[in-house]
Amino acid sequence: MDFGVAASAEELLQKSPFAAIRVDTAARLAGWNHKAAALLGLTDEDHGRSIAEVAGEIADGSWPALLTATDEAVAVSVRRADAGGALRCEWRLQPQGQGGALCFGIDITARAREERQISTERSVLRALLDNLPMSAWVLDPDGNYLLSDGKGLEFIGAKPGQLVGLNAFDVFAAVPDALAVLRRGLDGEAACYPATTADYEFDTWQVPVFDGKGKVTKLIGISLEVTELKRTSRELQSKLDVIERQNQAIRDLSTPIIEVWDRILTLPIVGLVDSARTAEIMERLLTAVVHHRARYAILDLTGVEIVDTSTASHILALIRTIRLLGAEGLLTGIHPSIAQTIVNLGVDLSGLIVRSTLRDALQHCIQQMAKQRAAAARTG
Repeated sequence: MDFGVAASAEELLQKSPFAAIRVDTAARLAGWNHKAAALLGLTDEDHGRSIAEVAGEIADGSWPALLTATDEAVAVSVRRADAGGALRCEWRLQPQGQGGALCFGIDITARAREERQISTERSVLRALLDNLPMSAWVLDPDGNYLLSDGKGLEFIGAKPGQLVGLNAFDVFAAVPDALAVLRRGLDGEAACYPATTADYEFDTWQVPVFDGKGKVTKLIGISLEVTELKRTSRELQSKLDVIERQNQAIRDLSTPIIEVWDRILTLPIVGLVDSARTAEIMERLLTAVVHHRARYAILDLTGVEIVDTSTASHILALIRTIRLLGAEGLLTGIHPSIAQTIVNLGVDLSGLIVRSTLRDALQHCIQQMAKQRAAAARTG
């Protein structure tokens, strides 16, 4: 054995800033430094073991093949860790004059994981840009395009990369609204805004990127062509507006407020009456009382057979509210079941005016108004 070479190799091992292993011609461990011991968990018992057992198999190739190389070789080994993960190390193999080699390695597990993540993100972005009607762009602080890519560029008559090197303020010189948004973006404001051309509509998102001092270094944007989506949305909204108008017409027909006599309103209620409908009736009737300056408001329940206690309570509250507006509320056409429900509420009914029919209620109102006019004439 050449002790001069061995001493030189040993010196290289211990002074190496990397994990270092010396292997013989059979790819067995002949020595290592403390960094290698820490990285791979080596002990004195590992002398003579195959480097493949300790450092893991070469990802592309084999240790013996690399050891036969006459020049420096680079390889990545992968070793299964106890926790189920993988330890990846990059090795540089330096052949020695008497056979064997010095192997200098670094742990690239985190770097490999990050590279895989970047590769995945890049492939996802590539798939999106190539297949969806969208485009991505990046501006430097002066507004120059650093990136312009994506299938969506075809909608503005451009190709991927065509805008790179151009200035966005020149490209959109004729679109002052776009220029204003870009300026705010380069000043640090994220935004989402619509944009239109003669034939297409776009939704654009822009996000500024800052350095450690809070200065904008880039403005990143994504534009999505949404012409068909916006058209469909407008059509849907138009249909919803029509449906709402129809519903309003149905509600108006289901709760018609009729001025049957001067300052006398009547509201015939037909069908199911629940709390939601009662609230709507209250709102419309109170508005009508104020508008017509009504003196009496008649609620005709002939077409209603059943109400729950909550609805009955709302109806009585409506009568009391009408009084607060200076008018008088009357109930007509009450079915026996409704009468029982109202009685079960246990409220004071002494001030409640009830008539069996709408005709009786109207006659009562006319008589009361005649008496009031006669009394006013006497006092006048």
